[in-house]
Amino acid sequence: VPFCFPKKNNFPAEPSTAGSVPGRMAEADVLRLLSEAERHNDEEESSQAEQKAEEALKLLRKTPEVVPGPADAVRILALSSSAQGNRKAALNRIAAERPTLPGQRSQAVLTLAFAEVANSRCGSKRREEALQAAFQAVESFRALGDRRMEGWSLVALAHTHVQRGTKSEIVEELDRAIEAASEAEEILRDVGDRVGEGKAMHTIAVALSFQNNIDEAVERSRSLVTYWHDLGYKRLEAFQQECVSEWELARHNPEEALEVAQA
Repeated sequence: VPFCFPKKNNFPAEPSTAGSVPGRMAEADVLRLLSEAERHNDEEESSQAEQKAEEALKLLRKTPEVVPGPADAVRILALSSSAQGNRKAALNRIAAERPTLPGQRSQAVLTLAFAEVANSRCGSKRREEALQAAFQAVESFRALGDRRMEGWSLVALAHTHVQRGTKSEIVEELDRAIEAASEAEEILRDVGDRVGEGKAMHTIAVALSFQNNIDEAVERSRSLVTYWHDLGYKRLEAFQQECVSEWELARHNPEEALEVAQA
């Protein structure tokens, strides 16, 4: 797994509007579907993730003004395609949805999705576009007062800084990555998004590893193994163990690396 980066996810914990009883039931269905879709995405169960996200999108098309909205489902679908290596299809889907979802928040969600997909394995031009998109998403969600999505935009920004720091060998970018991820960690902890918080913490560990601060990267990553275990995310737990093993090898501890790999 390149750079030990996990996939990203997010969904608001509560619907934004009350409405009628049937309306509240529909919103509850949407939140459940989005939650299940993102969990499947994190567990690399792409077909299930896409099925749930498409179901949510079908419901959300009927009420595009609610939060979460259609763009949130489109974001999950794009991330699922990207995770399967279909980044061109993911970017095309985001672009195709932009004219149909003109709302300010919807546009911000699609901008975030673009930043998340385009920052890796899409070439240097796309990486620069991803950086600008991440900055734009942070500012948009900050202006909207959407703290959770601001936090996720900061995670995307941090990822792009790490990519620039490693691909372009710009050392200062790793400091910027740690700064953005640390801010994201604080925000996501405040809003109770434990998955987002964990991914922000992981991004800090990745940046530290590229700064050759392997000791702290290992320490942080070991604590995250337990973190994901406690949340019940088996793939992310295994993924974090893989990172610990990789970094233990980097600091010439083959026995420790083997122990973690066999856990």
